[in-house]
Amino acid sequence: MYVLVVRDPEGNETEYDLIGEAVLGRDDSSDIRMPSSELSRRHARLFLEDGLCYVEDLGSSNGTFLDGEAVVGQVVLEPGRILNLGPFEVWVEDPQGDELDQGAGMAKPVQDSSFVQGDTGGYPSRAGFGSRGLLGSLEGISGAALGQIFEVRNGASIGRLPGVDIVVEDPSMSRRHAEVRLVDGAVVVRDLESANGTFVNEEPIDEQELFDGDLLTFGSVAFRFSLAPEIGSEAPGALAPSGRGSHLSARRGRSGKRSGAGSMPARRKLLFAVAGLFVVLMVVLVAVGGEDSAGVGAGSEPDAVGGGAGELPADLRSEVFSLMRRGQMLIDSEQWAEAEQVFERAVELDPINAEARSSVNQVRLEAKMQGLFEEGNRMAQLGSLEDALEVYMEISPESTYRRRARFQAHQIVERLKGRYDGECRGLVRARQFERALVPCRRYMDFACQCPETLDERTKNALERAEQRARVRPNERWRCPTGIEEWVPCAARRVVASSQDHKPLIAERYSEKAIADAVTSYHEGQVDEALRALRRLEDSRSTGEQVREQARRLRRQMQYVHGKSRQLQTELIRGDLDQAYSEWEDIESTDSEILPDPLESFVRRDAARRLSGAYHDRGFERLQAHRLPEAFDLFRQGHRVNPDDTRIAERLRQLERRALYNLRRAQTCGQLREVLLYTVDDPPSAGHQEATRLIADRGC
Repeated sequence: MYVLVVRDPEGNETEYDLIGEAVLGRDDSSDIRMPSSELSRRHARLFLEDGLCYVEDLGSSNGTFLDGEAVVGQVVLEPGRILNLGPFEVWVEDPQGDELDQGAGMAKPVQDSSFVQGDTGGYPSRAGFGSRGLLGSLEGISGAALGQIFEVRNGASIGRLPGVDIVVEDPSMSRRHAEVRLVDGAVVVRDLESANGTFVNEEPIDEQELFDGDLLTFGSVAFRFSLAPEIGSEAPGALAPSGRGSHLSARRGRSGKRSGAGSMPARRKLLFAVAGLFVVLMVVLVAVGGEDSAGVGAGSEPDAVGGGAGELPADLRSEVFSLMRRGQMLIDSEQWAEAEQVFERAVELDPINAEARSSVNQVRLEAKMQGLFEEGNRMAQLGSLEDALEVYMEISPESTYRRRARFQAHQIVERLKGRYDGECRGLVRARQFERALVPCRRYMDFACQCPETLDERTKNALERAEQRARVRPNERWRCPTGIEEWVPCAARRVVASSQDHKPLIAERYSEKAIADAVTSYHEGQVDEALRALRRLEDSRSTGEQVREQARRLRRQMQYVHGKSRQLQTELIRGDLDQAYSEWEDIESTDSEILPDPLESFVRRDAARRLSGAYHDRGFERLQAHRLPEAFDLFRQGHRVNPDDTRIAERLRQLERRALYNLRRAQTCGQLREVLLYTVDDPPSAGHQEATRLIADRGC
């Protein structure tokens, strides 16, 4: 049986067992869906015949390529050859490899003498403990395992296909992904050369000792590990949770050796002694705390077990804590109904728990707002933009869906403005004044929020329509209030105006008229600022010094405005270097106009546009696995706009990729390459680890 491996544009690899045939494409009807506009709905077909794997292009628009050559007809896809479908890479694993059993068609358990129990040269388990004894449990906190709890026994294997001890059917997991064993008194997880890696507390590992409460991630599925009580009390290597922060045995190499059973390194003995002293200290502190809290909670049940009046018994406290943690996980995955049930149970156990009560109210609100948000999305998809906008506006400001609704509404408003503008002027030209009133007024509702963007021709058309339709003066259109956040330009101006900038501007510019003009410029009303400054220049009642200052500021603002337009032109041309040069001019001139740390709307908008271009270009390099080039583009975008969250996430993604690639680096060149796409100032974890490995290997 062949194993098909698909690498997506972000470098994540997913394995599939190829049985018979599989159709690849972007449509849901494909056996393996690849969401990309560069792929056809049913792009290519892979099938088995006479023990060989063949690939056939299904008449796709952009073609299927094997090692760079277009696939014509049915071509053998040999192991080791790369198939390209748009931004995706596909290959098959050798069916004769060591990991496949041809007779059974299943993956063989990997046998490695360095990890076989009882091998004196490897990592034997603690003497006296059963070979399949309970080591702990895994609680699924994301993905396909969310809410599930698995017992972990000595030697347990984890993967996505039947035949392993813990089966999680998630495509990001390998068939045999990892295993957990008791090794020299410590519970150790070992990655089994999985495609997407194993992580402990978000750090990539080959082998690592586990402690109670550790976060384990296999592919994209996360678990919380709980150590079995008997291991915590009997195993000499099991430290208390409070002592696990050091992770002293982290990231042992696959070929690394540990001492045999019965022996213990001096460093570990010292650690155990320190841990013992810490436990004694905690016991003393708990005892003292119990005496001090005896009077807390007056009015509660006086016979509460485990301490002073009103204090929950230890088992209930533990259960409430677990419920709160599970409820938060459900909130993170937006499972509001389940979260409500969990928090309600916590309130039943602990009625005075303010956090639990607040969480119940919050998830109820979120469930209701989710319904409104989805209803708005459905209306938008059906083309009912006005109705969708009204629904979005009903979403509570206290809900997390408000921000998402605002983003959707901004796109709708831009589309509606264009539609209303055309309808308004077209109907007025056709002298259908009564019909023109609705689109003209709706356009003006949005456009009046940003006077600098208002089209005077449409405003005049509305005035003409109202006159010809004989609308009474008290019934004529007026600019509405309270909708600023739903109009893109007004929302940006609200953000800009939220800063306490007026006192800073007034401190630099003592002339009130000058300060008002600079304030308008800061808030994005450039045309208004320029008109005000021109009036000051032409006024004979102002002093020469004020006129000269107004003249200088007007020229600077015009320069910034012109450079902003030039930057947009360079972005359209795709010349990022020249666009960056324009942005530097904008930045330096804007800083001369405004006192530090203020930035004008024009400058922030230019930074946003430029960082977006850097992100898109960097993402193209990331898809092509040109990581150093992608890193340079993302870093440049971050310098321009540190608030760009997309770029920040891409840099974190590269950092995770660097840590993962360091585990597999075999040569000095591979180690040096990691330095090219990790942050060096201040040095990130990936950069520090690569630097250390380079020094250790004498590269």
